[in-house]
Amino acid sequence: YYNLHQYPAAENSYRQVIQRFPKSPLAADALKGIQYSLVAQGKSSEAVSVIESYVKENPSTPNKEQLELNKAELLFGQKQFQEAAQEYRSFVSRYPQSTLKAQALYWQGRSLQEAGNAADAARAYSDAADVPNAAMNIKGNALLESARIYLSQKDYEQSFRVLDRAEKDLAGSEF
Repeated sequence: YYNLHQYPAAENSYRQVIQRFPKSPLAADALKGIQYSLVAQGKSSEAVSVIESYVKENPSTPNKEQLELNKAELLFGQKQFQEAAQEYRSFVSRYPQSTLKAQALYWQGRSLQEAGNAADAARAYSDAADVPNAAMNIKGNALLESARIYLSQKDYEQSFRVLDRAEKDLAGSEF
């Protein structure tokens, strides 16, 4: 139904999968389908509620971290930048060892930047770049965004330091 743009029918079908097979790996895919269907219908805040309810009812779901990150992404997509930044911040607090930590910090920076809080955005970008084993695209984008912020604030020295770090940290990568 989703590919046919019949979003209410798709949402209903996905909900049936979750009702019938709540512990199945298919439930995670169905939940994502519900999210996409709701967003396509202009019901992004309902999509956030669906994630919250599912995680609350299924606290041991293996994809809990990804689902909670999806919630922050939905808030960002709704242009609720302060709320998204807070959700990303909370994610990092709850899951400090997560493999999604660098991604969460990068998007926290983007959220803060969109909300007009450049100083905190630059710190979040720097934190994202500092995560050990962060993907090179996240590290590179975080450093470039941070440098842009410092450049826009006419802090040329700090901008240069960040760009110098980017050159060193990303040398030899395909970024």
